[in-house]
Amino acid sequence: MTTLYPTPRTLRWPALAFLPLLLGGCAASPSQQDTATISSEVVRLSPCPALPNCVLSDASNPVHAISPLSINGEPSEAWASLLGHLESDPQYTITEQSEGYIRAEARTRMVGFIDDVEFELRTERDEIAVRSASRVGLFDLGVNRIRIEGVRRALATD
Repeated sequence: MTTLYPTPRTLRWPALAFLPLLLGGCAASPSQQDTATISSEVVRLSPCPALPNCVLSDASNPVHAISPLSINGEPSEAWASLLGHLESDPQYTITEQSEGYIRAEARTRMVGFIDDVEFELRTERDEIAVRSASRVGLFDLGVNRIRIEGVRRALATD
């Protein structure tokens, strides 16, 4: 008996054949990536891929752009405050720390995905540049932006 409508079994392979075409627009290409161009400074923050699961204070793309953390007062105190916040919050695990740079892993509360978070102290601009990106998935449902805004609020209350 022939059916007029395709069944899920007959649709599976043709649909998979189009998957690379559908995702092709999401692949990061150099022309779509945000690039960090900050005069002659050495920028350690990684650029965001073309996917909408990353925020970066150096981004020119509005999908990825987020304001850096402002420093009010002494930069070393702001940096120490940031470090103290990251060390006291169980969501974060610091994986790399050097002068003016922190890389951490942030575990999402609900599902437990691990995201990458970076901070770079820029004393000449009185700011801390930020990047937060998901390791997996196409979308982050705003989690990375919410995370950085949470850090901003925590530092403002210190």
